[in-house]
Amino acid sequence: MNGTEVRSCETHGSQERLKQAWIDRDEKLISFHSIDSSQVMEAEETTFWKKIVSLTYIGYRIQ
Repeated sequence: MNGTEVRSCETHGSQERLKQAWIDRDEKLISFHSIDSSQVMEAEETTFWKKIVSLTYIGYRIQ
């Protein structure tokens, strides 16, 4: 997966653009590709970027 996925939204019958990032909390890293010992964060595009920016404010680095 390349970090972007389009899914049907069952509640509204529309499509949402979902983004994914892998978060390594120990190393404070954000990656847009799978990395070992990380958790996948998935969110609708607008929410996703807000979360990414908020993580950089607390010291996370984008890889």
